[in-house]
Amino acid sequence: MAEKLGFVKKQKEVTKTSSPFIPFEFDPLVSEIDGAHLFYSKIADGVQVNWPLAGCDIVLPEGDYFPNLSKIEERNKNNFKAHGFTGFSIGNYHEFFINSEQRNFVCFKSGELEITFGTATPIAAIVFQSHYKERYYGEWSMIESVRIVGADFDEAEQAFINSCIYFEEHFRYVPELLAINEAEIGSLDECADGSDCEIIKVPPIVSNIEPLRFFYSGLVQYDDMSACIYFYRVIEYYSFFENANQIKGMRNDHNISDADFSKRIVDLLSKDEKATIFKTINKIVDKDILDEACSHGVIKSPQENLLNEAIYALRNSIVHGKFSYGYTLRSGSAIEIDAFILSCRKILKTLAKRALERFGSKKII
Repeated sequence: MAEKLGFVKKQKEVTKTSSPFIPFEFDPLVSEIDGAHLFYSKIADGVQVNWPLAGCDIVLPEGDYFPNLSKIEERNKNNFKAHGFTGFSIGNYHEFFINSEQRNFVCFKSGELEITFGTATPIAAIVFQSHYKERYYGEWSMIESVRIVGADFDEAEQAFINSCIYFEEHFRYVPELLAINEAEIGSLDECADGSDCEIIKVPPIVSNIEPLRFFYSGLVQYDDMSACIYFYRVIEYYSFFENANQIKGMRNDHNISDADFSKRIVDLLSKDEKATIFKTINKIVDKDILDEACSHGVIKSPQENLLNEAIYALRNSIVHGKFSYGYTLRSGSAIEIDAFILSCRKILKTLAKRALERFGSKKII
């Protein structure tokens, strides 16, 4: 399979071939109750759904017309895997929903491996029928996806990332994963016409542009690990002022010689980064944050020193791209959700917001 995944090497020419196995669009159109492209057969403990085009099939639990992903996964062990709400794998077929700047349907081939960018497939509609609502996402023909045929069951992520790299080389942008889960969207009708909406009073706005940019970048990141770093940078920004205050104190201490003052500054800036981060966190953390971090497994007990060490260790595990420094190397999956990193993201978001509120300069209008 390693040879199959080597197609990211840039090719000078794009070879035009016959139509791909998986068409870019479907006629008739795909629906969540698809009878035009899929074949159904009753078996002892469920309904088998076969899609001959991709050579894949799954079994839907008996008596459950709209099973959720976990039920499908349980019934099809070692043959079906849900990748959060962004896609799924069935044997050597994999599909991921994407947001695209514009529709660029394309097929990449490398030996037995075929990857197409087109509309969501009939099998995707069946798999996600309990999480999809047309009023939120539009018709299935409007949803785009990456369809991968020929990658082994445990190589979906490698094939997906390779396809995005190759896509970017040709179209100069990277498609983003789209989660299909109407439960996380909420009601679109609430306050649709502006009625019954309250006016909410908020504190004066923060005027420090750098930490505001960091915090905003953390909010809009799809990747949880990247978001963690941006929220950490907010805390890091304000921790600098811990050093600034100490420097000001040393500068006004006439008992410190010029040579000793220079040495202390170097020591403070190069060796005391960890301590200043901890001091900043300790000023904004409280029992609620510690309890939440403990309940989500970020720390083992609700203690400030444990949270400080966990956050600092997370930062180093992400930014250092090698097995060193005494920290575990982390590389977040492109298609899976890491529950631990997601919990860290929530904790760091709260801490970063509190840092803005506590230390940020306010603009009074």
